[in-house]
Amino acid sequence: MLEELDVHPAFSRRRSWKSGGLTGDALEAARADIAARTEERERQIWKDEAEWFFRSLDQDATPGEITERVFLFIRSNRHEYLGPLGSDLLSVQEDLFGAVDEVLIELGLEKLTEAQRVRMGIVLEEAHKNAAMHGNLRDPERIIETRLQVALGRTEADVIACVTVVDEGDGFDLASVPDPTDEDHLEMVTGRGLLLCRDMSRGMRHDPPGNTIHIWDTVGQM
Repeated sequence: MLEELDVHPAFSRRRSWKSGGLTGDALEAARADIAARTEERERQIWKDEAEWFFRSLDQDATPGEITERVFLFIRSNRHEYLGPLGSDLLSVQEDLFGAVDEVLIELGLEKLTEAQRVRMGIVLEEAHKNAAMHGNLRDPERIIETRLQVALGRTEADVIACVTVVDEGDGFDLASVPDPTDEDHLEMVTGRGLLLCRDMSRGMRHDPPGNTIHIWDTVGQM
């Protein structure tokens, strides 16, 4: 993907991970676990814990502290939606952070800051959630592939990381997703994850038929 951007061809590092693809007893156990989590129960769990979470926030909390707390809340509750797959995806995210850090160290730069981890983490959470829930329909037999490419900008001294998330769903038409910022759609949940991915990164693109998303951002400067 980064080859299509203005990056230096002489430096590129790649990694990839696969989640899901369960078989046998593990698959049956995961399906039973997910089936037990009805949509109504999930909504109530999310509502109750969200209310507790935000009540516990300090009234003087800064926007950065609130963003970090929201990120931690999302991560800690992902299992309520995805069962064992949620934990697997969290491991992928931690591995991805580590892989980016390795490249930054190789280039003589500092590791990702906590603020960068929070920002990237929110984007990854949303991309993984969309792939697992809307793409693979929470089927633990289906695979989610996460790819990472880190490269240098050709004309700028930027280190650019591109994350690609691919699911095994049928895809979707991005143009058909309602704009969550539109006054008529303010109470709709649909589209908010994509909005976060777009606004919290340098760029985002879907490949037809819509089950592959590329998200890229600057993670360091030479």
